[in-house]
Amino acid sequence: MKKQSTKLFEFLPTAGRKGNMLKTTKALIMASIALCAVSSQATLLAYEGFDTANSIGSDAEAAGVTGSGFSNYTNTNFRMDLEAGLSYLNLEVAGKSAGMDAAVSGTMALQLALDSSITSGTIYFSYLADVTAGTSWGWQVGLDDAIDAAGANLNPEAGLISNSSSNWRPTAGAATVNPSISHAGLHFVVSELNLDTGALTSWFNPTDLTDVAGTAANTASVTGLINDLVSFGFSLGSDEAGTIDEIRIGTTIGDVTPIPEPASLGLIAFFGAAALFIRRRLMI
Repeated sequence: MKKQSTKLFEFLPTAGRKGNMLKTTKALIMASIALCAVSSQATLLAYEGFDTANSIGSDAEAAGVTGSGFSNYTNTNFRMDLEAGLSYLNLEVAGKSAGMDAAVSGTMALQLALDSSITSGTIYFSYLADVTAGTSWGWQVGLDDAIDAAGANLNPEAGLISNSSSNWRPTAGAATVNPSISHAGLHFVVSELNLDTGALTSWFNPTDLTDVAGTAANTASVTGLINDLVSFGFSLGSDEAGTIDEIRIGTTIGDVTPIPEPASLGLIAFFGAAALFIRRRLMI
């Protein structure tokens, strides 16, 4: 016996049924896309995921800013290339990464100017960093109070700087701590910064993105005088290599550790299954 699943369309001529079913399929697909957009990066102050169609190995700056909250690249020294995108656990990711896949001589710096300076309150920022070669002082990443000279190590106002050929140390203003955190390999770094008190806490490689502080492999805190923040930067020293990806700045820790919401995933799966069913009916 023939199934009655398409009775809704049987009062229409065949061509009319197919036309309406195609419209329904398109509507379901658009609804799925809208759900994806709502579930990601809606409350961020700034985001850059290097989500461009430009090829791997091409100039990252040439692609321009692909995210939101950053106005442009400034004083980039040498050429930071687009590289394969980084990923970590179930963190939402998109696009490629930026950096150097091979060490070269000289200092390389990538700086992203913020649309608006950040002057007070508590913010959170996160990023993926993959260190493939490190020497001593060049590997630096974080938020800054200035646009640094193109050929200089960035010395971020709030972030991480190399302490040796193998370790990082968090820095806030002129203050630093030395917890001997190895910078080799892939890291997901989440930081909380209170601009009013100058307190910076950084968590490294949490195993649960819903409990960053409780599951971090390492935690480091430092307090210093923080000036207004105007940019996010990443620099490599001579004979260093690595990439940066998924740069986020937000007002809650959830803003900078986004994971797909279960409810949204269920609805997306439902819409996808419905669209597939209609497509199959059109082929009968």
